[in-house]
Amino acid sequence: TDTTTQIPDSDTDLPPINSNIADGQNEQNIPTDQRTEVIENNADKGKVEIDAKITDKDGNISPVEDEKFYLLEKDLEVILREAKLQPIQNQTLVNSFGLSVIYPDKYKAFNEKALEAIEKSVKYDTLTTGSGKAEIRGVEPKNYYLFGIHKVGNGFAIWNSSVNIKAGDNKLNIQPKRANEIPQ
Repeated sequence: TDTTTQIPDSDTDLPPINSNIADGQNEQNIPTDQRTEVIENNADKGKVEIDAKITDKDGNISPVEDEKFYLLEKDLEVILREAKLQPIQNQTLVNSFGLSVIYPDKYKAFNEKALEAIEKSVKYDTLTTGSGKAEIRGVEPKNYYLFGIHKVGNGFAIWNSSVNIKAGDNKLNIQPKRANEIPQ
């Protein structure tokens, strides 16, 4: 048996397509009272919410303000090792990177090479607000490394943690990180 569904006429009259244009082009005049909204289908993507805090040398907790956080494909240590960087004397590769951020003139070559290597692994990035919060939408669900670095006084804090992003909401409450203070 055949089933036929009757679709009622539309109450909206659209103007005809302009016939004075070249083949292969489509120009339509849409009345201003009609609105078109494009909505991305992110049902299979993740939304990442970050809440980052820092602890100073006195134990005071404050938000990580106006700082970039990244979702990387690889762990920071692996990235720096694969870039064939040598650690600064008596430091790990990760702490060497922190020193190069604090003292970019002193460790310029290390800093430039490290940033170049990190850039290749960045999949997503975001900037925190004054309250230490940030959001990334449309994230492909999988494992990443959450990376961020923040200068604090004479020191820095580095976040480099494995995170598993799933479809839907993902809240990353970053525990207050104690800054590595550099003695003057």
